[in-house]
Amino acid sequence: MKAATGTAKKRTEQGAMNWAFDDLIDDPQPSPPPTTAPQRGRPKAGILDQLTIACHTKSTDVPRIRCAGEGCHESWSAPRMSGRILPHASVCQFLPADTRKLALLENAKASLGSKVEAASSRPNTDMFADFRRAGSQNKEDARKAHVTKTNKLVLDLLCDGALAPKLVDRRAF
Repeated sequence: MKAATGTAKKRTEQGAMNWAFDDLIDDPQPSPPPTTAPQRGRPKAGILDQLTIACHTKSTDVPRIRCAGEGCHESWSAPRMSGRILPHASVCQFLPADTRKLALLENAKASLGSKVEAASSRPNTDMFADFRRAGSQNKEDARKAHVTKTNKLVLDLLCDGALAPKLVDRRAF
């Protein structure tokens, strides 16, 4: 039991920490697949190719990903995740300004505001209009849109009122 706990702890520490830059070796760039090859799986995030370089550790030969900024020593455990890479890339001083701006715009797509904006293509006149118009097939989509709008409104309330986020967890809220 202790050995399994120690192994899990070691893996967690390895993924969570910024690896020593001297212990990383860049991997060769993979050749692009032929254009006739069928596209399978999730579409590739092209911006991550610009922001990261695949590498591995010298000591343990574990695959890692590092920032493509010249002189930046930030690295992450593989696989690449935009949730970890984009926040760093949007403020990394080692990346060119246009690349940072591109990362910032891509990172903004995951915000509540952009999700609400994308979900509602018409003016927001009635919060429950989606439920009234939706048939049984679209009820789940309407519910998700309503939850997203509500989350955005609560976030706006907390930010505008300078309220502590822990207030939302209270029973009175």
